[in-house]
Amino acid sequence: MASEALRRRLAKSFETAKRVRAQYENILQECSDYLLPGRHSFQAEKEMGDIRINKIYDSTGPNALIKAASGLYSRASNPYSKWFSMGLMSTHVPVQNLPANIRQWLDDTVNALRGLMAKPIAPVMYQGYLDALGLGTCMSYIEEDDLSVFRAKAIPLDQVYFLEGPFGVVDTIFRYYKMTARQIYYEFEDGHIPEVIKQCMQDDPERSFKVIHATYPRPGKERNPDQTENDPLSFPIGTMYVLENDWDHPMLESGYREMPYATLRLEKLPGEIWGRGPGLSALPDVRTLNESMRLILDASHMAIRPPMDVPTEAYITPFMLTPAAMNLNQDMSGRRATPMNTVGQLQITYQMLEERRAAVREAFFNDQLQLTGGPDMTAYEVSKRSEQQMILMGPWQGRLELEYYEPIINRCFAIAARAGVLPEPPEELMDGKNGLSQYYLSYESPLANAQRLLDVQTIDNTKASVLQTAQAGIPVTDLFNWDKMEISRAVALGLPSECIKSDDQVQQERQAQQEQQSQAQSMQQLQSLATTAKDLGGAPEGIQDALLGQMGMGGEGTGAAGLIPGQQSQEPQIMMPEQI
Repeated sequence: MASEALRRRLAKSFETAKRVRAQYENILQECSDYLLPGRHSFQAEKEMGDIRINKIYDSTGPNALIKAASGLYSRASNPYSKWFSMGLMSTHVPVQNLPANIRQWLDDTVNALRGLMAKPIAPVMYQGYLDALGLGTCMSYIEEDDLSVFRAKAIPLDQVYFLEGPFGVVDTIFRYYKMTARQIYYEFEDGHIPEVIKQCMQDDPERSFKVIHATYPRPGKERNPDQTENDPLSFPIGTMYVLENDWDHPMLESGYREMPYATLRLEKLPGEIWGRGPGLSALPDVRTLNESMRLILDASHMAIRPPMDVPTEAYITPFMLTPAAMNLNQDMSGRRATPMNTVGQLQITYQMLEERRAAVREAFFNDQLQLTGGPDMTAYEVSKRSEQQMILMGPWQGRLELEYYEPIINRCFAIAARAGVLPEPPEELMDGKNGLSQYYLSYESPLANAQRLLDVQTIDNTKASVLQTAQAGIPVTDLFNWDKMEISRAVALGLPSECIKSDDQVQQERQAQQEQQSQAQSMQQLQSLATTAKDLGGAPEGIQDALLGQMGMGGEGTGAAGLIPGQQSQEPQIMMPEQI
């Protein structure tokens, strides 16, 4: 059982995390109501089937958020494209220069891992993008599964409270959610079942209870020294399940080898813990749109069924506006009920709405995610415009990689490796201490590659300048490593490493090519000399000797072997006619 000091510390941390989130709940709730209606309830307990769309009169905000999340999903982590790759930290060698078996293992491992992540992880990441873009923060949970290796879920933000560690990384997380007595009984049957749960199993097994799932770092001194390395109590990440306000009786204490949560703050201000996103920037325009649409609907109702100016005592019966109603007028002076024109200039309102809608779409980068232009745009123009648009989304890439992609990939890789579903690594990668040499991740999605286009532009400009200078007669081409430039350019454009030859392979192929060219030149010289010697056969003997001497074929031992000193020719020896 967890020590009293640990339980008391977690209880205080939970209260602190609740106070921290309380400072953001107003803005989080408002962003959720206008952009993700019905998904979160930060200030009131949400009931099952509750539809919270009473503030939505215009769908521009939710639609812009969905388009932004879909664009980020397809351009940053599309599961059906190679959006990340692996390299080795210990070698400090580019992937293309690694031995062939190691390169093959890295490629096979990445392909296998992407295949395993496609179905359980990709939908959760899309839900995470919705939360991150709309509310600024998202959280995903990954756990081991006996059937599908691992399973994942997007954690609703109204269920979580979290705190940062010493390096600004979220390391203490509390999930606060409901479970029935029956669910608790079977979920924690290997742990400690509280007496109230046992009683409810007899009286009311469907009664709901609030459960707190605490996940926290476990320093070495807090790990159980009597347990083996495979015991959950010795794992670096600790976890504890308790009923609300019952920290003295934990239902289960266990651990994780890796942090099971990936918490993304898309944008983060100094001194803050929760994140911010484009949803907060677009919120004023979204509110304006919905309020304007509400007023327009009221104006439309008044235009269709306007208020009526009814003269006093002009009608015998009460005036009615229902279909086929009969209103008996008794006013002899001709006074009649007339509609009152109270509708303003809707054309001005419509123009303002379009401006606000454009501002909302721009806040969510919809104009960047959807190409605009005429039908006569060339493929090059489309490509360049798409690249420039993705560069504008570059500030998100760093936090996506640090707080979202790396925790998810590292967690999935570790689970899959323990399950034995990844290719067996080569023996040279195994070390006695850690089992596998450390690896690093690089990202090759269209969004990640777009951030490296500046390198491509620099290389292209340098090549053009060097060639222009060389044409002017100034020898500058030998100042640059053209092979390295082309490799760097290909890598920046996202070319897979398996398509790039290693330095050794390139050197061997170039050496073989040079040898073939040298042999071809030698054979051509031999044939030329042989033809010349044959033509000289009819010349007088003195002239033959003089010419052969100038060609290096005269003197004792003259023959085909003398054509190339130091080499044995395969050509037959040339005989003069008088020697036959």
